[in-house]
Amino acid sequence: MADFSINKLSENDIKKAYQFIYVFEKEIHSRYGTFDFENQALLRFCQEYQIKKKEKRNTKSTDNYFWFNTVKPKDAPNNDYAHNLLRHIRNTMAHGNFKKGRSKKCFYTFEDYNKRTGQQTMYGKINADLFWKFLNILLHTSPFVDNNINFK
Repeated sequence: MADFSINKLSENDIKKAYQFIYVFEKEIHSRYGTFDFENQALLRFCQEYQIKKKEKRNTKSTDNYFWFNTVKPKDAPNNDYAHNLLRHIRNTMAHGNFKKGRSKKCFYTFEDYNKRTGQQTMYGKINADLFWKFLNILLHTSPFVDNNINFK
């Protein structure tokens, strides 16, 4: 088996990451435009746990934040920010840029890069005890995602 110790991920972390990649490819990828970044459950969760979307990558870092670039497909009627964030998270996991660290608390960091230019397109740091709950809520902002899918 490959050595994942460089990313400090547990076997359970790796299992959940693989499951999320699978779910993204089978359930999420084709559902652009059905997710809701302004979903009240998502907004409440982020407010309660102080998870912040930063507008710029060079803002002061804190616990529980992320920033990302969005790309709206030419034929899409709207920019699905939630889907874009899910895609970036999928990419971080698939490309080995999903890591676990520790300071005061255990946390995950995740980063994504443009494959053509190498420019960073996403970064996040969320406490480990919140990340999978956050991901579950984000996933279920679309009415098309099966309610039985969760990463607890």
